[in-house]
Amino acid sequence: MLESYREYLKILEVFSKTKPEKLIKQKKITYEDKRVKALEIYRKLRELSFLSYCKLLKAQPHFNYRLNIL
Repeated sequence: MLESYREYLKILEVFSKTKPEKLIKQKKITYEDKRVKALEIYRKLRELSFLSYCKLLKAQPHFNYRLNIL
């Protein structure tokens, strides 16, 4: 279970630290309509990552991986 939790935090970290434009460039999305949709999705994921981190810190400020967030 701890391993799954750690993986979850890694995913949050990627989405919270990486700009959506960079993710799209890495995925080599070239069609404009797909690019716009992907950008919207990545931005929402980034926002959700930040919100998840905030809720986690507020609920458990002493949890094991808090330094990954800070």
